[in-house]
Amino acid sequence: MADPADGRLPFDDEDFIDEIKVENLLFVGSEELPDKGSDNTTEQRPHAVSFLVPPVPASACTPRGIPNAPARLLRTVAFTPPTPIKRGLSSIKEKNAYKNEALVNFLKSEYSDKIDTDYDIEDFVRHVWKFDAKTIPTKIDYQLRADACSDFLGGQYVKKNGKITEKERACCTHFVKVLSGLVGALKKNVDRAQQVILNAFSAKFMFLFDRTIAGDYAHLKPDIGYTPKDLKLDEQAWELLGLFGEMKKRLVQTHMVREKYPIDLGQLRKVRRGARTTKKMATAPDRNTTTPPTHPMVTRSIDKTGAAEDGSRRAISARSTTKRKSRDISIDHHAEGPVQKKFRDSAHQHSSAYAKSNETRMTNTQAQVVKYLNELLSHGIRQYSTGFLIEDTKVTLWYSDRMGIVKSKSFDFILEPHYLLLMVAGIAFADRHRLGCCPLIEWSPRHLLDYRETTLKLPHALDAEDVEHKDLEFKLDVNRKREVKTAYGAIGRGTTIVPLKARGAAAALFGSGNLVAKMAWQPVNRVCFEDQVVKVVRKKLRDSGQPHLKNMLKHITDLKCSLTLNMDDPLLGLPRGTMELPDPYEPRLFKVLIIDEYLPLQTVDSLDEFKRIMRHVVEAHYWVYEIAEVLHRDVSSDNVMFYRLNDGSVMGVLSDWDLSTKKDGQLVKDASAALVAIDPIADASRSDAEGDMDALLTQVRYRTGTGPFMALDLLVATETPLHLYRHDLESFFYVMVWFSAVFNPKRHELGYLEAWEQPSLKSIGTEKSEFWNKREKFDQILKTVHDSFKPLISSWLDPLYWKFKEVIPDAAYAMTKVASLQELLSHSREEASQGASDALLEKIEKWRKEHDNAVNEMTYGKVMAVLNV
Repeated sequence: MADPADGRLPFDDEDFIDEIKVENLLFVGSEELPDKGSDNTTEQRPHAVSFLVPPVPASACTPRGIPNAPARLLRTVAFTPPTPIKRGLSSIKEKNAYKNEALVNFLKSEYSDKIDTDYDIEDFVRHVWKFDAKTIPTKIDYQLRADACSDFLGGQYVKKNGKITEKERACCTHFVKVLSGLVGALKKNVDRAQQVILNAFSAKFMFLFDRTIAGDYAHLKPDIGYTPKDLKLDEQAWELLGLFGEMKKRLVQTHMVREKYPIDLGQLRKVRRGARTTKKMATAPDRNTTTPPTHPMVTRSIDKTGAAEDGSRRAISARSTTKRKSRDISIDHHAEGPVQKKFRDSAHQHSSAYAKSNETRMTNTQAQVVKYLNELLSHGIRQYSTGFLIEDTKVTLWYSDRMGIVKSKSFDFILEPHYLLLMVAGIAFADRHRLGCCPLIEWSPRHLLDYRETTLKLPHALDAEDVEHKDLEFKLDVNRKREVKTAYGAIGRGTTIVPLKARGAAAALFGSGNLVAKMAWQPVNRVCFEDQVVKVVRKKLRDSGQPHLKNMLKHITDLKCSLTLNMDDPLLGLPRGTMELPDPYEPRLFKVLIIDEYLPLQTVDSLDEFKRIMRHVVEAHYWVYEIAEVLHRDVSSDNVMFYRLNDGSVMGVLSDWDLSTKKDGQLVKDASAALVAIDPIADASRSDAEGDMDALLTQVRYRTGTGPFMALDLLVATETPLHLYRHDLESFFYVMVWFSAVFNPKRHELGYLEAWEQPSLKSIGTEKSEFWNKREKFDQILKTVHDSFKPLISSWLDPLYWKFKEVIPDAAYAMTKVASLQELLSHSREEASQGASDALLEKIEKWRKEHDNAVNEMTYGKVMAVLNV
């Protein structure tokens, strides 16, 4: 081996570099894999090498942090850590199904650090179900049903081999009797006005007898449901369920059987402190005056600057939804100005009231509960979901919203029945909104099982010209062809699509055609949101003065109006807004976009229609990139949509601009520079960019796209990739291939392409590498193409395959060579001389140029030359 003193690297050998296995460089980040021998342990799939240069003294560094690096090479040597892949529940879908084991492993991996535990029971009921202990009517004394309690204590409820015995069924039935008995006692105690509130949801506790609840995703069987009274056992659906209960009873006779189980309301803190009354109704707290809990719930001591006792810091800035007064439509970073998160100081802490379970992996039982929270929040128009868990005689209350999960302290319902009464009262007095449904939706009391006579009311909204309108009303128009659809997953954006028709003033503004409300919880650290991007894109195309560019407006989402609300806005009544919790893992705000309704791609009637739609969206995507300088970054089959004109012809539309960014000028090699190029239409000179660096940095952390349609570069690159125009162009090609392979034009259904729809993005990257390196993979995927779509193979897919093949493998190979050289530089820096480092940096620059030259070969013009045939 060469001596470092002679100016050469100890591993300065191209043959050695070539021996580094490419497959070890494909996946960035790590995935937790369940250990087959244990439920609570995981093994880590090794990280791809991050190629970070070891720290050196600041005095020895150039501004880019590399010791004595030549100025001409600064572009090549600013290394970034690998980009973690943000996993979603779609990543565990197998053949259009969500298997229980994969779902549990995902929830344990992704949600365990997002659970706040040991929340005060009374405060939980007060904030979540908006019920105060002092509201419990007290005309008569309360007690648990003695016969049901005695039978419950003597039984077991443990499923064995997926089945339950009659004895176990009886055990759960007895607990439901206890709950129902308390509801009956409340009804006897209330006056006429309270009776109306008590029947607001018209529901009952029901043992579900091991039945699968109907839904769009996993096939799950909760033990207990709080469900509409008129709904039969075989009609239960997640969209209609109020909340759930899960039972795990393993022990028998844990308590002495008694003749009576009286309830002492004096044990409740709120009742002790205030006079009880039978007149006060169960109303929600005044939304204009939010009173903090008596016992604030905190994880650790956090001072007002956001510094924790352990020395760590949490991001404390968010973006409010301050309305713009100017009608000048532009990407205005001050349209949503920063808001400081309020933290509790040490004087308000209550050490025993709250703890954070961010370092422990959830148990199987907890994962079971989280599964049901997840399923509830993935159906209907919900802001949050709730449920309860019974383990022997211990009960815990559970809550989930789009930012995290909260678990209460446990209580023994035999020894502390006052808490069980409080829980039941909170649930029984809750209407749909207090059970988690969106408060902007108003249901008809006559139609609790469907959306008839249901309205969406926006108290205020900004239209496409940034003019504010008040009190806009829309009628929900839900039927078999127009359904409410919610994305799968409790934590995240939780996008929900609601079919609408405008009413009154809204109809005068937006017409009487089909509309949809797109509701989503967007991360507050987004510098620009979809509604802002769409406004800018449409304005720049409209103001271009060129007819063919104005014509592109037909192919871009037509935004009617939008509403933005902070997490703690009184209009939302979100429990997290008043619960005094620590900052969530990823703070979010609520957005409602009213847009035209578009049809999904699988509803096309012919190959000609499909081709016309694809030409429209590829062309519109390019001109948005060139004129508005916006890159979409999430091209997928779901985001390519269309509508029909009066003559029946189709017009393609590129939708869902949530992940769009500013146009890239060149590859960005370090995170600080990427703030300008990757951050959505960002202006690095603005004043709050420097002060909110932590929030902005999150913009470059994650690769974007949908697995089956992601460009190969984004799947195999080991350094943080800048999403390029060419990547979107490649995604359009994958949409064409995928759609052709899985589409059944007779049934208008989409099948499953196993090679590209795997739980692991690493596996997808491997499959796509083979797709480009082995022509037989291309042929194999297209074997299933329907006869009516086979002409697309020779006219579009085959020519495009060869054009992309000239670029993609070479670009991917160049990136792996860069990664290999970076690894050598990282491991050898201490041993190598400056001359050897410079030589290696020259090689890195060479391969970067090879990559850049390759990616520049694939252009919009070359693709359109094929699509216009």
